[in-house]
Parts: sequence; C-alpha cells; structure tokens
Amino acid sequence: MGRLLGLGMPYTQAKAQYMPNDTIEGASLTLAIAPTVEILLTMIDIVYHGAPVDIPWDKFFAD
Repeated sequence: MGRLLGLGMPYTQAKAQYMPNDTIEGASLTLAIAPTVEILLTMIDIVYHGAPVDIPWDKFFAD
C-alpha cells in the first residue's frame, strides 16, 4: 500500500484494485475518526490560529 500511495494512487483505488481482501493496518481507524478530527482541526484553526469562523456545519450534522 505504501508504494502505491507513494506513486500517487488514491487509497480507495489502491485498496480496490490491488488489495481488496487485505487488511490495511490503521486504515479502518483512520476512516472511523477522520470526520471528528476534521472538525477538531477546524476548531483549532479558529481558536488557536485566529482563522475566520467558517464552520462547516454540514460536517457537524452529517447523516
């Protein structure tokens, strides 16, 4: 997987095309926590970096 990503292939394409039945360590965790981390990064930018308040509300209330 690392080689494929290093060649510029998107994760989803590499997984589907070359490793559909393999477990990619850390990938499930990354997919599970990514939405929460993105929200936290937005809040860090606003509070810590003084970024303008542009909260992506659709990400907070995703289905």
